Amino acid sequence: MAVEKTGKPGSEQLPQKSITVCGGLPEKLEHFLFNVPVSQRDRIRAKATYLITNFSHNPFFKSPSISTPIEKEVNLFLKQNPNILITRADKGNTTVAIDRDSYHYKSLELLSDPTTYKVLPKDPTLKIERKNNFLNNKLKATGHLT
Repeated sequence: MAVEKTGKPGSEQLPQKSITVCGGLPEKLEHFLFNVPVSQRDRIRAKATYLITNFSHNPFFKSPSISTPIEKEVNLFLKQNPNILITRADKGNTTVAIDRDSYHYKSLELLSDPTTYKVLPKDPTLKIERKNNFLNNKLKATGHLT
């Protein structure tokens, strides 16, 4: 089944109240950082974000040597809580933690809105790829693309 966005402005954004952070991960991180020297907090936050982001995109991600207790705690927390989905936010360059079931439910809710999306009779991917390849070949043949 293929789905196409119908173009209702703003429909691709989740309302802020629908994103729930699970397990208290940010709070735990900030709690641990309270006892860390201020000069090191941003570096540790950056490493934790790196671990969370890479874990979310590849659950078999092997992190480089973990050198601080907070990094070990974050890694252990994510392994012990597989119900937490770490993903990129719709807007901004941020990573969010959300309950996997809530995310799935909200996604289905958004896709079921007929004013925003419609079910297509067949997957248009191959047709679009063929048109794109034809255009690329034509541009190459005329010297407009190298």
